[in-house]
Amino acid sequence: MKKTKFYGIVIGIAATLITAGYFLAISALPRVDNPGSTQGVAYVFMILYTIFGGLVGIVAGSLLGWILDSVLIKTGIVKNEKILRKLVCSVLIGTFMIIAIAMYMNTKRSQEEYNIKNTQEVKFNAGNIEKIQVDNSELKNYNLGLNADHAIGRIGAEYYSSEKEFKWNGKDYIISSDDNNHIFIKNSDGSILIDHSLEGYNYITGISYVVYEKNENSDLFVLSRLRATSHMSVLNVFSEKGELLYEELMGKFNIIEFGELNGKKVIVIGNSQPRANEIIVTLAEFIYDIKY
Repeated sequence: MKKTKFYGIVIGIAATLITAGYFLAISALPRVDNPGSTQGVAYVFMILYTIFGGLVGIVAGSLLGWILDSVLIKTGIVKNEKILRKLVCSVLIGTFMIIAIAMYMNTKRSQEEYNIKNTQEVKFNAGNIEKIQVDNSELKNYNLGLNADHAIGRIGAEYYSSEKEFKWNGKDYIISSDDNNHIFIKNSDGSILIDHSLEGYNYITGISYVVYEKNENSDLFVLSRLRATSHMSVLNVFSEKGELLYEELMGKFNIIEFGELNGKKVIVIGNSQPRANEIIVTLAEFIYDIKY
């Protein structure tokens, strides 16, 4: 019985320390955004996970001790019990550590890939969209009030339908998103014109959009608001042929509207409900002109 307890205690302690170390290590990995509510719950339950790991170790160690005692010691296969103990414990603890390190390295790699994906920057530009730096006083005729006719999902404290019909280049289309972070633009018959994936970003909570017409061209600007605690949004621009023209990961913005700059119609990005403790980027940094 003592031998069984020995293995159980040793392996239980090892499992507890390694489990706790793993969670602490991944908690220290740098993130480009704030942890979400799901991850927050994981932090709360980290102690329970650690205790569970220790209990599993104790049970597994006790079972191993019983097997070793019954099969190897009592049958006389192994003569030196102390050497057996040291060998088994070394092998098991080493195995646990290798598994924990491998899990950590895999998590670290995934986090690094996530950070690269979620760095705020222009991800793609076909070349005809320009982000203009100007004085805000030069911008005219813009209104950053949310247009409910051009919004789906949840934006701020408001909830809108999960899909909406809209006019684009004289035709009827439907815009929607799904739980897999895809933006869909469908024809009136249900066929898909655009299926654009935002996988790798945080999940979409709401979308606002406008159709930009200029020089007989017509492009669709789609601003996707991501998980609230990420403080991020994604701007996509699509041509009437369904081609991706532009993609940018930006800060927490949920309004996209038209404005006027030096006599030209431009796109303005803003926030409908800025909070007192938020740093809102000046509108001049979020003005877009289309070059045809």
